Amino acid sequence: MESYELSVDKLSSLFAPGRDLDVLLAGRTLYQEKAVYRSRVLGLQEGDLALSPSDPPLPAPVLGRAVEITVVDQTEGGARRYGYQTSVLDVLEDFPTQEGATKAMVVMFPRSDDVYPTSLRRARRYQVPQEGFLELALEGEPSLRLLDISVKGLRFLHPGPDPGWEVDHLLYPTLVIHGQPYALTGRMAGAKPVEGGLEYSMELGVLHLDAWTSLLVALHELEHGPEALKEEWH
Repeated sequence: MESYELSVDKLSSLFAPGRDLDVLLAGRTLYQEKAVYRSRVLGLQEGDLALSPSDPPLPAPVLGRAVEITVVDQTEGGARRYGYQTSVLDVLEDFPTQEGATKAMVVMFPRSDDVYPTSLRRARRYQVPQEGFLELALEGEPSLRLLDISVKGLRFLHPGPDPGWEVDHLLYPTLVIHGQPYALTGRMAGAKPVEGGLEYSMELGVLHLDAWTSLLVALHELEHGPEALKEEWH
């Protein structure tokens, strides 16, 4: 799919010392509310970001914790939130600041293609156009029709015959975004007979970073269209 990259100068501005951040736990599951952990950029630690300890504190163990770092950009005439996924690389007891040494947690400083548009709102589902850029496939099954999708789950039509999937059955479909395939893990959440087959709802498991980033950009494109997305990522 197309790449929408922020410039180096833009990244330096978004993650400058003193910038307030919202930190979320990575790999959230369907219907799980987003617990928001407030933090602030303290400075750089060997090229990575040193952040203030979060409020409230992140669940232990903090070291190695997978997180999503989000920041609001208000320099383009409107507030836009961007995010990226990383893990806590280090925990420091005495990071130097102008106010003196303080505790800090260290996370990766993002590259331009790590950052994606995001939101703190509950997951919104987007209808998928039949002749669009999103497809769903499952090995050994007939052609599936993807009906709607969010960061936490999706709904699709299976044309039959009945595969016999029950609630909590695990599936491993492939989501194709602009021709690029991404492996998913999903849990069946429900099914109902409809005209043309069976309609299934599936909860998404934890996504790999490339799949997560591409899905978020794809949802942004579904909401605003590709041209709007290009304009935002200058």
